[in-house]
Amino acid sequence: MCLDRKGRNLSSRALAAEVGRLRSEWQRPVAWIVGSDLGLDPRLLKSSRFGLSLGSLTLPHELARLTVFEQIYRSFTILEGINYHRRPFH
Repeated sequence: MCLDRKGRNLSSRALAAEVGRLRSEWQRPVAWIVGSDLGLDPRLLKSSRFGLSLGSLTLPHELARLTVFEQIYRSFTILEGINYHRRPFH
């Protein structure tokens, strides 16, 4: 999975569904790639199975990595039914 501003912008539940799909279909480890402020090489993006956008904001590399780590954790808690993720009020 590559972080890409042109990638898919998903909710936490939709990302969890994608993580679950990849976990069942792809029996190898999944790498999450975070590029620099210049982005990633177009060839790498094209070869990636999935492009994920964190939105149109520009984030420092460390904050983007932390956000991805938290979303991976959140995805697995959603998939396993662990009470971490809460639904919005509306």
